[in-house]
Amino acid sequence: MPKTIEILNSIQKDIDKEIQRGSITRAVFDLDSTLFNVAPRFSKIIQEFCSDNIMRAKYAKAIEVLSQVQITHHPYYLKQFMADIGLDKETQEFYKEIFEYWKSRFFHDHYVIFDEPEIGAVDFVQELYERGVHIIYLTGRDEPRMKVGTIESLKKWNFPVDKDRAELVLKPYKELDDAEFKRDHFNIFPADEKIWFFENEPVNIHLVLKDCPHVKIIYFDSVHSGKAHAPEGLPTITHFKVK
Repeated sequence: MPKTIEILNSIQKDIDKEIQRGSITRAVFDLDSTLFNVAPRFSKIIQEFCSDNIMRAKYAKAIEVLSQVQITHHPYYLKQFMADIGLDKETQEFYKEIFEYWKSRFFHDHYVIFDEPEIGAVDFVQELYERGVHIIYLTGRDEPRMKVGTIESLKKWNFPVDKDRAELVLKPYKELDDAEFKRDHFNIFPADEKIWFFENEPVNIHLVLKDCPHVKIIYFDSVHSGKAHAPEGLPTITHFKVK
């Protein structure tokens, strides 16, 4: 299987050929756990939970364990994370409170700014943009809760953001299904346009594969929901560093 660097270099060469032919070329990137490592966001929320005086008084022993954990990768399911660190025998009240604490913050403008780019992500996107590629950030985040913070985060890390060739596309409301939202967005483009799609969630990938066969999909192998098997036979990368 080709290594990540070989795949990324090959993509850049293919994109250069299409641009030289005069083709409209688009690179579409998911954000969470693709361009961005969201572990720092998760870690910030857990730190605040552990510092909350009310929670400390109610769950002192659990918080003592939780506060010692170094979070470098984002766990997709909070309860599984608790089990992995030995907090699988706490009360249902504890699980409910920490889940609600996490949920009310994780999908919020104030916290997405703590995300950090995956290795090489900023340089890779910038290089494509400078080549003339149209960049689209196509995310399952929703506009009401996360648009302001997402724009701030993209600018903070120097990802290209403009109205002409670097576009942010968020769901108009949170209840919209992520996979259908992304599939429908691809359908607005002519089938003869050249589109590369970088995505980590297999559920989204399988639907786009089924309904948008003209889209070239690159699987970013990181955390995902586990609701569908990882795609087989696709170019698979684990970072964006090309050198």
